[in-house]
Amino acid sequence: MDLYDSLLVASQANPDKVFLSNATESHTYREVFEAAQELADRMREVATPDRPCMIQADSISAGVAVLACLSIRKPFVPISGSTPEARFHYLCEDSGSDLLVRDRVVERGLPGNRAVRPSLESIECASEPWTTVGDPADVACLIYTSGSTGMPKAVVCSRKSVTFAVQAIDEALQYRPSDVVVTALPIFFDFGLYQVFLAARNGASLYFATELESSMGLSDLLERTGATILPMVPPAAEKLVRLIKRGLRSHRVRQISTTGAAMNAETRLAIERSWGGAVDLRVMYGLTECKRVAIMPEGESYERLEAVGRPLTGTAVTIRVPESLEVVSNGESGEICIEGPHVMNGYHRQPELTAERFVALGDRVLLRTGDIGWIDDDGYLHCRGRSDGQFKVQGYRVSADEVLAAAYSAPNVDSAAVVPPSDTSRYALFYEGRSTIDEVKDAMRGQLDAYAIPATIKRMDSLPLTENGKVDINELERM
Repeated sequence: MDLYDSLLVASQANPDKVFLSNATESHTYREVFEAAQELADRMREVATPDRPCMIQADSISAGVAVLACLSIRKPFVPISGSTPEARFHYLCEDSGSDLLVRDRVVERGLPGNRAVRPSLESIECASEPWTTVGDPADVACLIYTSGSTGMPKAVVCSRKSVTFAVQAIDEALQYRPSDVVVTALPIFFDFGLYQVFLAARNGASLYFATELESSMGLSDLLERTGATILPMVPPAAEKLVRLIKRGLRSHRVRQISTTGAAMNAETRLAIERSWGGAVDLRVMYGLTECKRVAIMPEGESYERLEAVGRPLTGTAVTIRVPESLEVVSNGESGEICIEGPHVMNGYHRQPELTAERFVALGDRVLLRTGDIGWIDDDGYLHCRGRSDGQFKVQGYRVSADEVLAAAYSAPNVDSAAVVPPSDTSRYALFYEGRSTIDEVKDAMRGQLDAYAIPATIKRMDSLPLTENGKVDINELERM
């Protein structure tokens, strides 16, 4: 059954149950799906056939828009409400979108309940038919991630791949109709997007929390909502641990799921010590190019402190020599490679990069993740990090090249280097040149999402160099 059809059928089991809510509004399954149908009807009146629709709205409005697009088989492109203007125009042109969904919160920065009828605007686009990698008629969405060229790239996600991923993740996590999923994850982040699918598939309720609610107001939030599932990125889990140490109770929470970056052993054990076996931690590993790869079985995240999961049903994981098809033995490090129905189509308008990362092996496709890891003798996957200059910040993938391109757009930056975040160093940018730190920050704000801007920006007379004349990142990490 197609993804939208399966969600629609599930919604009809209990139409008056709350589906999507936040601090100011609450909407039942009936209201959300009726709103999606109304928006879909408006789209049909003005849309160019087959072209994508950009969604720049708060989470409830975005959820309605996603369902509307799925119902009429129109690809959607979720983006952040804080996307800088220059990047917004790039995304419009690159995606080939003809429509834009917004709501009052995004447009004016003012409160207002427009969730069940978000605004719909036309975008000027080319007249020729829209094309992309794979069959355009089977595209569910384009998800933009950081690129190595200084601009983001779009992963083309087919309906069949998204449908398989939702089913496989649900088989592992086992959401229930009685669950209340509470998250601060935005829908433009695919971890947040899939919460809509997983909740709807099981008739559960999904609450979108603000940053304040999910931090200092978390105790009240858990009690008020009756939260049972908390999807979060590891940095949020680390904040959760600090609150737990101050006495935060678990209330009805039964499961925490996390992905987007490595979760250290200390955080895992702190959750276990304070909340015990009643709260199951499900550490996961994946990337937008195939959504999810591995999930730790129930109870195992507290036992195998370095593993990131066992492969999902229908997923084949191999560790290969980088730039080679040679498979290495268990316990040996190499590039994590993925096969399965959840491997997406490739990158929109980037055939060379698609061919490089989505490798054709006869009638199969091998996804080269760019992550380095290994598989132990029990079949558990371990991930050490990326090999291509990309890293995770607050769960979002960031490209060092993209950050550097933004820094070099400042008027007088001569040389720059990025230090990724780690257990021993903060996410930082170091540069040479006459530009002030404020000028560099302003340049970066104009081109990067807020999460991608380094926490520390420092001007130097000269960057340290290795014997080979390259910037000494190890030295910068120690500063």
